[in-house]
Amino acid sequence: MDSGIIQKLVAQVNNQSNFLENFLSDTTKLDNADISELLHAFESNERTMQRMNAKLMQIDAISQVEQKTPDISFCAGYNSAMVIIQCVLNDVAQDATTESRNVNEYN
Repeated sequence: MDSGIIQKLVAQVNNQSNFLENFLSDTTKLDNADISELLHAFESNERTMQRMNAKLMQIDAISQVEQKTPDISFCAGYNSAMVIIQCVLNDVAQDATTESRNVNEYN
């Protein structure tokens, strides 16, 4: 084995142990405002994901109905799915705008 490779591996192990040591000795503290801002961001993202999941389930339900009942026109189902997708995109854009405003107001 090349001694250069061994030196690189040893240096990498030393860097990792230094990182762990620095991480464990870090005394940075978050105040309540920082913590509440993080929680708000997590909760907002979770709500957005839940809404998106619900709308994707609606799209799936439309698709299932179309597959089982051939008398429903494809266009009607396609248009319904496109409307739902547009709603999802609008919700995501609105949430992003709201979150951006909230962060700017906070700062």
